[in-house]
Amino acid sequence: MPGAMRWSTNMGTRRTSLGSDSGRIQLALNKAKLLSIVASDPKRKSYLRIFFENVAWMIRERELPQHYFSLLLYRKGNDPSHFIGRKRCWKIRRQYFYRGIEHSLSYLENKHLFWVHLKSTDIPIIDLAAHSTQNAIFDTRKAEIYKLCRPADITASLQAIGTAHGTDDLFAKPVFGLQGNACILFRQGVPVNQSMEAVYALLRRYPYIIQPRIDQVPALEAVNTSSVNTIRLNVFSEKGQPPRILTPFAKFGAGGAVVDNAGSGGLILPLNLQTGRASGPAFRFLKQGGATYSRHPDTQYPFDDFEVPQFAEACSVALRASEFFPHRFIGWDVAITSNGPVIVEGNSGPNLDCIQTLEGGFRNHPQYSKIFERFI
Repeated sequence: MPGAMRWSTNMGTRRTSLGSDSGRIQLALNKAKLLSIVASDPKRKSYLRIFFENVAWMIRERELPQHYFSLLLYRKGNDPSHFIGRKRCWKIRRQYFYRGIEHSLSYLENKHLFWVHLKSTDIPIIDLAAHSTQNAIFDTRKAEIYKLCRPADITASLQAIGTAHGTDDLFAKPVFGLQGNACILFRQGVPVNQSMEAVYALLRRYPYIIQPRIDQVPALEAVNTSSVNTIRLNVFSEKGQPPRILTPFAKFGAGGAVVDNAGSGGLILPLNLQTGRASGPAFRFLKQGGATYSRHPDTQYPFDDFEVPQFAEACSVALRASEFFPHRFIGWDVAITSNGPVIVEGNSGPNLDCIQTLEGGFRNHPQYSKIFERFI
């Protein structure tokens, strides 16, 4: 498993020890919460059908049926036989996405290295205002070093860095972070979503990159203002063939979150590959309630009216960016700004659960069934 995934586990996505009493209690509470969501879902299949589908899933996939529920297969209209389980998904990652390019994975998984690499090309990417190394913050423009000895040092250093870069808002991301975990939005050097003490502890523990907050176009700002709402463009590259985009979708923050990641409660909206228009309702993962939305829950923006501005240009940027990496499958997060689409980051292991949910599974799919043929 790549280093970034191990690091994310240490960072806090599974910080609770499974062997401790508190860990067991938390796991039990999480399972009880998920079971209550399933039990109260009006779209739920009958319990008898769920039972038989679970048995068939365990026989076919040779795993417990957690994936059956996380993929929302307990709902009416979803056919589990079209989907693959967690073990097969991880096999695709290890033996297809990562094999042969292990030494290049860090070019996507290390956000600082990723920025340096892509900045040397003609691909539009967000500016880098600063980066931190647990005991200091480094201003990339003025080449100044700000020591981190106490929480107040954060505000003083980021105010100076923001002034140098002409912005009041700075966005900090862990260099090896995943799913929007531990991201921080600063306004005039003050964190808007966490306490200064908590932010100081994070910066002292993990390296960060710090970037000016993206000024997204009004069409995306109208849907949600708390986060930058990005477009996920999954680019598949096969030897001897030009790269192509598969399963595009938009991501929107919700509930005041400063990130749009689905793992942090964000919404996923499927997009038409040809037009960039919404092609169905938005939804959340089961852990965030599994609800579907015809409108954004905070702004009431109707998703039927949504269309990605400059969608063709965004696709072009993602396709060109893929040419600078040896990866077979990259999930590009693209922001749409007044100056055009810009790359936010690339993901070496795109979320296969999300893609399966959007496409109705990989088995019998006209494209994915061929791409992943030897794994399904």
